[in-house]
Amino acid sequence: MKNKTVKPYATIFIVIASAILVMSLLSMRFLPMQYRLILIFACGALSMLVLLLTKKSIWRYTLGVSMLIIAFGFVLGQQFVDNLSDAKDYEVLEFVVVRRNDVVDADTINKVGYYGHFSKETLADVKKNNEQVAKAELIHYGDTNQLVDDLKSEKIDGILSQSNVLQDIMFFETDFESWAHVSEKIVFQVARPEIVKPVDVTKEPFTVLISGVDLYGDVVTRSRSDMNMIVAVNPTTQSLLSVSLPRDTYIPLGCEDGSLDKLTHAGLYGISCTVKTVENLMDQPINYFVRINFTGLVDIIDILGGVEVYSDNEFTTDSGMHIKKGMNTLDGTQALEFARERYNIESGDLARVANHQALLKGIITKISSSEQMMKIPQLSRYFKDMVDTNLTEDDISKLLSQHLSQNNSWTIHEAILGGTGDMQEVYSLPSDYKYYVYWPNAESLQEIRRQIDDIMTVSEES
Repeated sequence: MKNKTVKPYATIFIVIASAILVMSLLSMRFLPMQYRLILIFACGALSMLVLLLTKKSIWRYTLGVSMLIIAFGFVLGQQFVDNLSDAKDYEVLEFVVVRRNDVVDADTINKVGYYGHFSKETLADVKKNNEQVAKAELIHYGDTNQLVDDLKSEKIDGILSQSNVLQDIMFFETDFESWAHVSEKIVFQVARPEIVKPVDVTKEPFTVLISGVDLYGDVVTRSRSDMNMIVAVNPTTQSLLSVSLPRDTYIPLGCEDGSLDKLTHAGLYGISCTVKTVENLMDQPINYFVRINFTGLVDIIDILGGVEVYSDNEFTTDSGMHIKKGMNTLDGTQALEFARERYNIESGDLARVANHQALLKGIITKISSSEQMMKIPQLSRYFKDMVDTNLTEDDISKLLSQHLSQNNSWTIHEAILGGTGDMQEVYSLPSDYKYYVYWPNAESLQEIRRQIDDIMTVSEES
């Protein structure tokens, strides 16, 4: 029998669906208000047309379901933005205890040697989170060779080390696993100081430090920063300058009494140290930071179905992966290997800096395509684990809203800090060796400072 009459449930359903869609639009802050109003008007007009022109319930149910699906997509979109700005007010420190293979882990530890520059507060936190270390005598070593020798000769019962610098202590111990092992991990949280310098991101120029790490685990775990990029943004003129700083740049740290070290090691002392180090180098306040865990890119790129990246160099990695000069299609694992490689490329770390830029550009291009938008629900939880930032969800929503409403292309400039390679002692590694460092070129530094000033001071009227 034909459905010639309209059941009241169909009308109620379309009214409820319309209300839900309107509420989702009003809560979606990253879409410009004029767009939201247009969509609300279109929703109302379409609902009225269906109610007036059709007598079949099926059309009303179809429209209602369509509205609910669209509303769900809008909610997921805002949730994606909110997840990006789910800032944490702490950092994670991870230590390990190394013991000889001929002892039982449960045996009492009387003496523990450690190398590194740890504050009294950090050592107190380690003791608080491990009963055996708390009872042991902690002995500081300035010589890692002596530290290892004393463990071998049983003068100490264990070595305490940050997990991501253990490889430096054992660098010359090629047979480490044959006589020693990691007996336990000590993981705890420490408060992160407030380092944001907020501005109105839709009207005032601002700077963002993008710091890339390469680790398995929480993105807020203290570790070396393999990628450091300062981005100066002028929302009024829609101008952007991206400056890449090589990881081995040799400069005074913004902590640890200004000791000379590689920029990458600033991350071992927290993101606040990295920010302050770059501020001092550029003579420019950093308003915000974004920390990215490159290891988390594997899942994201695989969900996207791969990514296109441009390489300035042709090279083959140790695993046999070949990268040609020009465009390359990479899956998640290949993209991570592409981002890590520096030893098999002629220009080394400078090439890796360019590869980082190319990879981020490729991901942004891929994720911005319309066919990838339906994958936002899958990507959202990965971005939450991969990105740490002190940009608020309101800041991100405002930036997206402004970009969508103006619909203008941005002027993007790129620069890489020039410099010269050298061998020097560094603060965070044993002083009985010298390491490759990158002295920043004074002229290059001054030119980059000038370019940043131009972005930060130029106005729309000029």
